[in-house]
Amino acid sequence: METASVVGEKSKEKVVELECLKERYPNKTDREFTIRALFNADENIVEMSAMNYVGGVPLTNMSPMTQTRALAMATTQLGVLKGPEWWTSASDCEISDVVFELNDLISDWTSAFQDNLKKKQPASTAKK
Repeated sequence: METASVVGEKSKEKVVELECLKERYPNKTDREFTIRALFNADENIVEMSAMNYVGGVPLTNMSPMTQTRALAMATTQLGVLKGPEWWTSASDCEISDVVFELNDLISDWTSAFQDNLKKKQPASTAKK
């Protein structure tokens, strides 16, 4: 089931509307986020940020749920370029479903964006 609708796309950015917020925020602009695709260099930033969320402890020392939560917050924090007026950050968000849904949307968008880049490469330069 699609959890968000695409409002617009620009380069590696995408505007999405979160369905999980429809009841809480009837105004569409209160549910729109601009997200971006993440790349290899971003993965180090996500991992370091996730460690900061758990006090600098390596994620491998944490429970699977804590790892998942920390990585979701770090990915969302880096991947959300703009949110509604009420949005300040992933770690300040009171609705955990929002953070996890945004994390999934950023991951899906990253995969789709990178797949699209691969398709646009000339055959001689595409990885085999």
